Amino acid sequence: MTGYLERGNFPAVIAVGGYTPDTIFTNADLAEFHPSIGLTPGQIEEKTGIQERPIAPADMEPSEMGTIAVKRALANANITKNPRTGLYEVVNDLLVSTITRDKNMETPGPAAEVHRRVGLPSSCSAEDLGAACAGMVYALRGASNQTQVNDVTTVAVGLGKMSPITNYDKRNTGVIFADGASALVVENRPDVIRPQFAFHTESDIEAVYAPAGGTIEMNGRLVTELAKRILPPLALRVAKEANCIDEHTGLIDWNTVTYVVPHPGSGPLILDVAAAAQIPKEKLVLSLHKHGNTSAASIGLALEDAVKENKFDRNKPIVALFLAIGAGMVAGAGIMEVKLEPAGASGSS
Repeated sequence: MTGYLERGNFPAVIAVGGYTPDTIFTNADLAEFHPSIGLTPGQIEEKTGIQERPIAPADMEPSEMGTIAVKRALANANITKNPRTGLYEVVNDLLVSTITRDKNMETPGPAAEVHRRVGLPSSCSAEDLGAACAGMVYALRGASNQTQVNDVTTVAVGLGKMSPITNYDKRNTGVIFADGASALVVENRPDVIRPQFAFHTESDIEAVYAPAGGTIEMNGRLVTELAKRILPPLALRVAKEANCIDEHTGLIDWNTVTYVVPHPGSGPLILDVAAAAQIPKEKLVLSLHKHGNTSAASIGLALEDAVKENKFDRNKPIVALFLAIGAGMVAGAGIMEVKLEPAGASGSS
């Protein structure tokens, strides 16, 4: 009989918040305003699984998007500001993963500015992470470790203001990337599984990259090859570490994993990886069709969408497998429980 490696007082995702801009760039818009891509709206959807993509105003900084996502996540966690200081005093660590920067600066990253805009105490760390499209898995690993060791509240953030570094006249990148932000609140909870994470690094900067001052370049065939080769065994490895394996088949026991939340490079790529990893389609949590590829924000936005659609039963354990690969190439997988705070519960400050 398969059983989780360990249950107890461990970190869990207790709330999620997201932000996507109001301006929507549809496939029809792409075909009309960027005819050089040479695709009809239907062909774009068939090629990518994307119907529309949110695009931020030119003067909106990544830290602004992240701030909105964090504030929404804290509200959903029923965490309020201390009325005396006006700060979210209970938050101890903020981890922000993104490849995009405020005002196109190389440094600093946006973590400190998100910290300031949200209203976090000076005792709260502000950490910038990279890892491109795999960034949310890396941020969750850091948040989980900090929470478990110090029994504190942490927030993992994924940002992607991809439009300024995307050439929408390029067929292989212009049809994919979009703008958004997401944030996950992590706290210790009783009777949850111990989070497990696994990573894979394979240097190949030619697969996808953005030169300084330029736009994203991507070898789609190479990215697909790497993702299909790296992600299925990585998912199996983290499942073994969490003891979510069927002892008879040696494969993932889908009775122990509720949902898989992958980073959506594209719709066909997700389905290819899912088939190779033998992930049932009904286990996939996606919002690619309406969010596009928002880099590190994608996993959190898909999770938020599922919450809004009441896909998650707050009264039952939700064990999520997070899976992503990003430029580098770097890949991450994590198995962690999602134990959402009841809506409207009294908050901590």
